[in-house]
Amino acid sequence: MKQIIKSSNSILILISLFIFSLCLNSCNEDCDCEEIVPELFQVDLSEFKLIRVKQYEVICGVEIDDQEIDSVLELGIVLSQNLDPELDVNAERRLVADSVVEEFVGIVGELATATSYHLRAYAITKLDTNYSEQISFTTIAENGTRGTVTDVDGNTYETLILGGLEWMLENLKVTHYRDGSDIVTGVSDEDYGDIDFGSYGIYPNRKINGFESDEEVLAAYGALYNWYAVIDERGLSPEGWHIPTDQDWIELEIFLGMSKAQAYDTDFRGSDQGAMLKSTNTLPDPHPSWKEGNIATNSTGFNAISGGARYENGNFGYKEWYTSFWTSTEVGTSSAWARTLSFDKAKIARNINHKNLGYSIRCVKD
Repeated sequence: MKQIIKSSNSILILISLFIFSLCLNSCNEDCDCEEIVPELFQVDLSEFKLIRVKQYEVICGVEIDDQEIDSVLELGIVLSQNLDPELDVNAERRLVADSVVEEFVGIVGELATATSYHLRAYAITKLDTNYSEQISFTTIAENGTRGTVTDVDGNTYETLILGGLEWMLENLKVTHYRDGSDIVTGVSDEDYGDIDFGSYGIYPNRKINGFESDEEVLAAYGALYNWYAVIDERGLSPEGWHIPTDQDWIELEIFLGMSKAQAYDTDFRGSDQGAMLKSTNTLPDPHPSWKEGNIATNSTGFNAISGGARYENGNFGYKEWYTSFWTSTEVGTSSAWARTLSFDKAKIARNINHKNLGYSIRCVKD
C-alpha cells in the first residue's frame, strides 16, 4: 500500500476555506456558491476496483488524486448485503485506511460463503461524505461444491471448488475463441515450431488404440493448445473464466499440503499432490487412461488425465505417460510457466516451457 500523507492545514485549504467563507457571507445573484463547493469538497472515487473475491474475504482498492488528499478527513470502504451501503445507515462492515492516502488497498474479511455483497468506497470531507459507485459480488462457495460451465462451442464441463477457486474437472476442448472466431489448427510439423499465433492440435487417433477419429480423441482428452492461444485477446476460456495463472496453481498446491517453499520451487516437488490430482484410470481401463503403474489417488476429484503433448517439431508424444497444463504466466519472450504430471510420480512439476508446445488446459472461474 502506498502511503502518501499530507497536512490538512495546507495553504491551499486555508485559502479555499477563506474564499468559501466570503462567498457564504456575501452570497447574491452574482455569487455562484454551488460551483465552489464541489471543487473543494467533492472527491473523485471513480478509481474504485474489486481485486479478488475469495470464500471468506474480498480484496478491493481505491485511488484518489493526490491534490484531493488534503480535503479528506477519512478514507475507507463500506460493505453490506443491502444495496448502496452508507455509513450509519445500512453498512454492515467498515474498513478505514490508517491514514488518508493516494492509493488504499484493503481486505474485508469474515464474510459468509456463497453470499452476495455490495461495496462502496467513501471519503469524508469537512462538509460531506462522498461515495463511489457500487460494486456487487458473490463470495465463493465451500470447497467441494460442484457445478458446470459451458464453452462457446456448447461443450459442458464439470467443475469443483478447491482451495477457494472453482476449477474445471475436464480438459478444455473448445475450437473457437470466445468471440466465435476459429482457433487455427492443422499447422504442419515443419511450420509448427516457428508460429507466434494461437493454435491447437488433437492427438492423432491413429496413435491411440481404441479410437477411430480425432473427434473421439478431442471428446476424451481435450485439445492441445500452444501458449499463444492461451493469451489471445479474443478469449480462450468460457465467459467469466480464465486460464489459471502460476499463482492460481501455487494456491491449489499449498491447499493440498505443499509447503510454500516447495510451491515456489521448480521441477517435481511436494509429496503426493500430483497423485491427489490424477485420475486413477489406468490401462487397460477404458479411455481416458494412464499408463500401467500410474501412481494416483484422485482424492481431490480433479481427475487429471494423460493428454500427451505436441512438441516444437510438430510431433505428438508421451500419451498416457505425461500430461502438462499451461498457465497464463509468461516467463520470457519465448517461455511460460506450466505444470506437469507423470504416470510414475506422486509429485507435481512446476516448469518453464517453450510457448510453441501444445499442452492441455484447465480453466478457473474469475
